[in-house]
Amino acid sequence: MFLLQIIFSAFLALQSTQVFSATPKCEVSAGKKFCSQVNFVKGISRKRDSKFNISFFDKKGRKLKLDALPQVKLWMKMKGGHEHGSETVKIKKLKQGYLVENVWFLMLGRWELRMEIMLRGQKFTDTVSLCVKKQEKLSHIGECSS
Repeated sequence: MFLLQIIFSAFLALQSTQVFSATPKCEVSAGKKFCSQVNFVKGISRKRDSKFNISFFDKKGRKLKLDALPQVKLWMKMKGGHEHGSETVKIKKLKQGYLVENVWFLMLGRWELRMEIMLRGQKFTDTVSLCVKKQEKLSHIGECSS
């Protein structure tokens, strides 16, 4: 299903509204083809829309033009093995990257941000793990620690 290697940092600047910096971090790597960068506009919250910006670039930091809007889905991974999706997100193209809205994390725990990207006629799938904690400042991109 989602066969691509996941690379991400423990924390990123959650308050950043900048979509694409001069030296973007490669948070998700689709093989050796490209990277994506996710910046939550106001952090990851259970009480409001946790909209975020996402951009895609090559390994040299050059912005990529996707064939179509990326497909993004929120997915909850519960401890007992149960899983479920969330509301459908809204995606808008920006000058640099995309704005993803209607992002609601209603439950604590492990979430995944699942993406499908069309680039040069090929479909790539990526997964970014998210940890949603009771205290917003403790929520972050990456796996939840026990």
